[in-house]
Formats: sequence, structure tokens, C-alpha cells
Amino acid sequence: DDPDAVAEFDASVDYSKEMPKLLLDRPGLQLWHKMDRTFSVPKTSLRLLLTSPNVYRSPRTMTLNRLFVKVLEDDLNSYIYDSTLA
Repeated sequence: DDPDAVAEFDASVDYSKEMPKLLLDRPGLQLWHKMDRTFSVPKTSLRLLLTSPNVYRSPRTMTLNRLFVKVLEDDLNSYIYDSTLA
């Protein structure tokens, strides 16, 4: 299996019964692919887990990091929302 290969859409395949395929498995990174069950088109989902001991250094850093996460989520969701309207 070539990790750089892009999954091709095949109209004859029933993607609703397919399980996600692991395309890349490296320390700290996994890349999965699965077609959308409803429309049989690729769908993107991104999950990040960033870990740092600095987050818990003080109540101030915890609060600043929580604010950063909320602002980042809001900004990314507004960007993604626009693309779903296309």
C-alpha cells in the first residue's frame, strides 16, 4: 500500500458498508479514510491533541489556553461552515 496514494471514488462500491481504512500510521499521527455514507463523497474530519506542560503552569496559563482553544474552534468553524454552503 502506497501511503501517498489518493483514494479514488468508485460508483459501483457500496461505501455505507465499508469500514475506515488506515492509510498512515506513524508515532503521533494516524490518517484514516472513509467515504461519506449518505452522499458517497470524501468527508474531512480533523482531530488534534496538542500536549504541553506549560498549559498547567498556573491558573492564568490554563485560562489563556482555554480562551485560545475557543477562539481557534470558532475561527475554524466559521471557515468550514462557508465551505459546506458551496
